[in-house]
Amino acid sequence: MNPRIMMLGIFLVGISMASLLPAEYAPPTFDIWDKLLHAGIYFMLTIVAAWASGYRWHLVMPLIIFGSLIEAAQGLIPGRYPDVADAMANGVGILAGVVAFHIPAVWRRPAK
Repeated sequence: MNPRIMMLGIFLVGISMASLLPAEYAPPTFDIWDKLLHAGIYFMLTIVAAWASGYRWHLVMPLIIFGSLIEAAQGLIPGRYPDVADAMANGVGILAGVVAFHIPAVWRRPAK
């Protein structure tokens, strides 16, 4: 199996496991730090997904859906609840990852 795809799988499983921990095992959250954590994790996930697949725009929507489904699934976990602001922070991280992944390509373009 392709090691890049394996790395993406590990990231997805790790995010799923960490996001679906019962409340007593989840780390405490601190408003803005929680949102920055969400954005940062999904930023890294997007970079890994783009690296694993050679990047295609069609990755963006599945990542947003994944983040939203994980957030919704938290409502099924004791002591946890879904948070729209967390889902939005996930989306911000994904979009930041897309932009960051494109920056080197823009720099490599020949000048006109």
